[in-house]
Amino acid sequence: MDKNILDILEERIQYALGLISEMQKKNLLLEQENSDLKTRLAEQGLELDQARQQFNEQNSRAEQEMLIKYRETEDRLRERVQNMLLKLDELKSFENR
Repeated sequence: MDKNILDILEERIQYALGLISEMQKKNLLLEQENSDLKTRLAEQGLELDQARQQFNEQNSRAEQEMLIKYRETEDRLRERVQNMLLKLDELKSFENR
């Protein structure tokens, strides 16, 4: 009977050791996966920062281009208005003759 108890205890210990070994393997795999995910997260963070920077640069360029076009349009309109005013002045002076 003592042998049976010792055999049962030994079997349970072997089983427990097997479970511990499996758990350690799973733990190593999870730690590696965690490390890989942290690396991917860091890389994606860098990519996101670069994308934001590119967006901001493009947005700034677009705003500059719009401002340049606005100023060009404003200059053309100013010139046209001035030309119209000159023509009106000419008409007024012609009428006054």
